[in-house]
Amino acid sequence: MDRSMQPSARALTALSLLAALGSLTAAAGRLGVTRSALSHRIAELEVRLGLTLARKSGRHLSLTEDCATGRSRPRGRSGPGTGRRGL
Repeated sequence: MDRSMQPSARALTALSLLAALGSLTAAAGRLGVTRSALSHRIAELEVRLGLTLARKSGRHLSLTEDCATGRSRPRGRSGPGTGRRGL
């Protein structure tokens, strides 16, 4: 992966907190950013990695299987875990 496509430390920290806390609001609060800013960081990371990392359904947030396993799947393909997360 060339340097321009490497994920930023900020985006990786955001994903780590999101995974640990399971809440955009809690993770954003811990980072001192808005929920929107946190969502943009995760979206940036998804683009750089070519993965869908999180999915939101109502008020529940979950990591996708691709995120949990680190398996790469092109974002444009259909199937479980490939849709937009809608954060």
